[in-house]
Amino acid sequence: MYYIVIREKRDNDTPAVSEVVRNAYTSNVFNSWLNALFNEITFQLIILLSAFLFICLGVL
Repeated sequence: MYYIVIREKRDNDTPAVSEVVRNAYTSNVFNSWLNALFNEITFQLIILLSAFLFICLGVL
């Protein structure tokens, strides 16, 4: 069982609060990046770009 104690913010809490926010932000960014990487539209865009390069620019 956990207890939550709420107290008034002190001046020396600022670095710890900043670190918690930074860690939460980076954990969400990495998960979102992985989700976007393996999303179906990513593969469709890769194929569309390669087709454009082949047809219009002659890249083989």
